[in-house]
Amino acid sequence: MPKILIVYDGENTGRMAKAIADGAMSVKGVEVILKRVNEIKSEELGGVDAIILGSPTINKDIGSKTKSFLQQINGSQLQGKIGSAFGSYGWSGEAPGLLLDLLRQFNMEPHYPVMRVKRQPSERDLEECRGLGKAIAEKALRKYA
Repeated sequence: MPKILIVYDGENTGRMAKAIADGAMSVKGVEVILKRVNEIKSEELGGVDAIILGSPTINKDIGSKTKSFLQQINGSQLQGKIGSAFGSYGWSGEAPGLLLDLLRQFNMEPHYPVMRVKRQPSERDLEECRGLGKAIAEKALRKYA
């Protein structure tokens, strides 16, 4: 059974993460793990098939907790896994793109498009997040079945 890990930081990004998890859980045959970035250890990444990272954009960059977590990762743990990114922002919204660039550097298989939401997600935004989770879960099932 494929495992999908959703790691996030921030309040609005957390709302997005929960919607992404709901979408992924709507697909039978996948396990979904949802954790805040400060609750995860890099060793846990080896046992998952897809990773979806979320961070708010802070000063045109990834949040410091997420950046610290990423610096601890051994890239060989992630090679070939499905990766995607999402995040909320107030002004510029760079974090999801920056996260996806980092996942590509770990030789992950990127899933496009990244999900960006300005400030607090609307119901329409959350529905798109659920769609992202479902799409990645379906992709993981096909790839790892």
